[in-house]
Amino acid sequence: MRWLLLGLAYAAVVLAMHPVFWWQGRFLGWDAVREHWGDRVFPALALADAELPLWNPFEKGGYDFLGDPQTGVLYPLNWVAWLGIPILGTGPWIVMFSSVMHFVVAALGMHRILQREALPPWVRAFGGVAIMLCARFAKSKDSAALWPAIWIPWLYLTMRDALERPSWRTGGKLGVVTAMALLAGHPPTAVRGILTVAPLGVLLIVSGARAAPAAGRFLARVGGSVGTGLAVTLGLTLPMLLAAGGWMSLSVRQDMGLGEVLRSSITGWESVHLFAPHLLEINDLSMQYVGGAVFMLAVFAVLRRPSPEHIVLALSAAFVFVLACGGNTPILPFLVRNVPTFKLWRISEGYLFGVSFVIILLAARGLGALTETVDDPAGRRIRTRRLAAAVGLTWLAWGAAVPFAADWAMVFNTGLFLAVATACLMVFLGPPTARRLAVPLFFVALLADYGYQQRGIFAISQPAPNLQKDPRLLELKGVRDAYRVADDEFFQFRPGTRLEVRDLFGRYSTFVSRRYDAYQKKARTSAPLLRAANVKWVAGGAAGKLRKTLKGKEALIARGPGVWELPRAIARAMWYPKASVVATENESLAAVAQGRSPVLERASLPPETRKAIEALKGAQAPVPARLLTAERNVLRFEVSAPAPGVVGVAEAWAPGWQATVDAAPAEVFPLDHLFRGVFVPAGKHVVEMVYAPRGVRPAFALWAMCWLGVLAAVATARRRSSSPRA
Repeated sequence: MRWLLLGLAYAAVVLAMHPVFWWQGRFLGWDAVREHWGDRVFPALALADAELPLWNPFEKGGYDFLGDPQTGVLYPLNWVAWLGIPILGTGPWIVMFSSVMHFVVAALGMHRILQREALPPWVRAFGGVAIMLCARFAKSKDSAALWPAIWIPWLYLTMRDALERPSWRTGGKLGVVTAMALLAGHPPTAVRGILTVAPLGVLLIVSGARAAPAAGRFLARVGGSVGTGLAVTLGLTLPMLLAAGGWMSLSVRQDMGLGEVLRSSITGWESVHLFAPHLLEINDLSMQYVGGAVFMLAVFAVLRRPSPEHIVLALSAAFVFVLACGGNTPILPFLVRNVPTFKLWRISEGYLFGVSFVIILLAARGLGALTETVDDPAGRRIRTRRLAAAVGLTWLAWGAAVPFAADWAMVFNTGLFLAVATACLMVFLGPPTARRLAVPLFFVALLADYGYQQRGIFAISQPAPNLQKDPRLLELKGVRDAYRVADDEFFQFRPGTRLEVRDLFGRYSTFVSRRYDAYQKKARTSAPLLRAANVKWVAGGAAGKLRKTLKGKEALIARGPGVWELPRAIARAMWYPKASVVATENESLAAVAQGRSPVLERASLPPETRKAIEALKGAQAPVPARLLTAERNVLRFEVSAPAPGVVGVAEAWAPGWQATVDAAPAEVFPLDHLFRGVFVPAGKHVVEMVYAPRGVRPAFALWAMCWLGVLAAVATARRRSSSPRA
């Protein structure tokens, strides 16, 4: 109960710093409502229908939902949000709740670390508030980058336990937390957090081995603890890893250029923005700011007690800050060239999460040391000199940057707040009466500092989502199952996924397939591509472009403001008497854009199937198939084929799709560049397609067993702690 009340208190602080949410009626914007909202709704609706959320057929022609790590299907904190959907519905509240909940988890993690170090309660509160409100965390409230970052304090905490008190239990805790970070939504952020705390882990292993009576036995125990953690991490993340690994080879991320990996707006010189935001540039958003007093306290902690741990933490923060600079320093380019995994991590500013965590942790330790009672006059003098040195170094760095300042108003502004921070810290060195006033004064100054210096970040918001257009979309006849819509930012907020309407467009991310990427770019101005995609209605920007090119019988038909009907839409599944066979994906896309559907690719066809298709000479008219079952991972339809031919299904192809024709296995191959097809003989047939990527379902069995083991370990630990001791 105490931790619940503490969490509510932290949540109140977050909301208090964002008065636009409860005072002006505004809402989270950017990725929150345009991406994460749909990702929270889809799996909840799938599970309510007793279906695994493997494949999302409601966007981009269909895509592997589990294979996109950002969706967080296996992430327990998302499950908490899903529980409210049966009562509160699928409204945008779900992303606001998720955002605040993640801030609270980060704060509680920092609070727990400082509690373990026996620091006073108000110092723990300082650490929790600072990590929620520092610029990098606050800036990410609308983005999936926040979700894994909140686990960095917990990674630090469980890593210490696993290495200082190695056992299968402490290793298991580390494994669970590592899995949570990887499953939360943006794996690169999790990896960067691990990279931040890993150097301290090496130090703990070395120092523990030196201090242990038997170094070999200690290292064996550490190996067992770490091995248990790795096993638990793998067990809890395996379904996502397999799905993401299989889908990545199809995605545009596989071809991501180095410019995207190394892109950063930060240079090493701009480290001054950690304590003096906007000094070198005029900008309402500072992604780096941790607070003037916070930075001074961190420097004080290192100077006061330059222990190996503090030095390693400081060097680790400096290293990941350099990595956050991306291509502006030679370090990250070197790693990208020589360590292949670094090529997968775009937006290098994400390393700043680790920088912020380390600085705030050191600052809390410095604040705790500053408030200790020191009876020895010599000790008080040493503490005063070390604090003066920390303050002086901060001011010296500020002064060195002043000649390059973007505006003299920024010089005054940052100097003023550094002066306030200096005054607050000096009060702690005064007599007991002054020190009692220092605590509330310090917190007021800290909140005022964050609120003013980061006012642009705290003010980022958008109007609450307007859902008045949703009913209009649902009124289109056949939009639920028969035909697809191509919504080019008219209905907004991912209506396909939220309302279970098939949309050709939808959210674009770096995990979209290369085939879809090429298809959607051309489809916005190509009626044949839209028809091949089973599109009957076009809305938004694409409609305006098509209206300029389509005339006469081809012209779009108005079906209400912003919505137009495309004539001659084809059925969701069609039998064709013959098909064109081309050599490459590009040729396939070009042929479909010219109206030559259906089109197959030679390399994707097994030899026997290719020969059978190339031998087709039928002249019959295409025949629509009758839809029997349309689930997320299963599609079943009946077709009456006048002769042998190809059944084309206007749903995206992926290697995990398996087909049967009258219960006999059949080959599924790419058709019309993006979609899928199957060869059928003459006659009446039932064709079934099931999405079952290789290895994913067995991985789910291992995942379930791993969770059962974790829950059993928790129950055993509680029973031990509650049993009376002899």
